[in-house]
This record gives sequence, structure tokens and C-alpha cells, in this order.
Amino acid sequence: MDTWPNRWDQSVGGHVDEGEDYKTAALREIKEELGIKSIELKQLDKWYQEENVGKYILKRFNMLYEAKYNGAINVATGEISGGGWFNSDGIKKWMGDKPNDFTPGCMDTFRRYWNQSNNN
Repeated sequence: MDTWPNRWDQSVGGHVDEGEDYKTAALREIKEELGIKSIELKQLDKWYQEENVGKYILKRFNMLYEAKYNGAINVATGEISGGGWFNSDGIKKWMGDKPNDFTPGCMDTFRRYWNQSNNN
């Protein structure tokens, strides 16, 4: 079941499998979704979140990483429906003007990213 169909979400996301730590899961998801086999990750934030979605309460532990990459990206169409390149100012304006274009988790994650980026 897609919780938020037809909305923009962060570039890579997923679940930690049994026996994995957050970083191992993030590297696996990056490989599965973008075809990137090796990348350095910088941990920015970690938080717990509960979100009401219909009759369900989604309970999640989140980890936010930052990475810089300048190679080929191969989007896994079975994993995600599409993508695009956007600058920070454009995303902030878009989220302010049309918040329903984005998942609530995406908006929260970007706010946390901007807060972390401004504090470093």
C-alpha cells in the first residue's frame, strides 16, 4: 500500500532490515534506488516520529544523512516512479506554496536538513 501516492518524497528512503544498522540500510537503499554502489555518508539527525494516516498510526525511527556524489545515477523504476533535480530555495518555495505536493515526512525531513545545514 502506498501511504502517500503521487506526492514528492525525499530521494532515498527505506526500512532497516533485521541485522542491519542505519548506515548499512541507507547504503543498501541508495544502491537499490539510485544504483550508487559506494558513497560516503554524513549523519545529520536522528528522531522518532508518529504520524496519523487514516486509521493507522505510523511509528518510525528516522536517520538523516547527507552525501555528495558526482557520478552516474540509475533510477530504479521499480522502486520509485520518477525524480528531478531541484535547488534548496526552489524546494522551500514549492513546499510553502503547495504543501500537498509532498509527503508530510518529506517536509519534516527537509526542515530538519535545512536546520542542520544552517547550524554547521
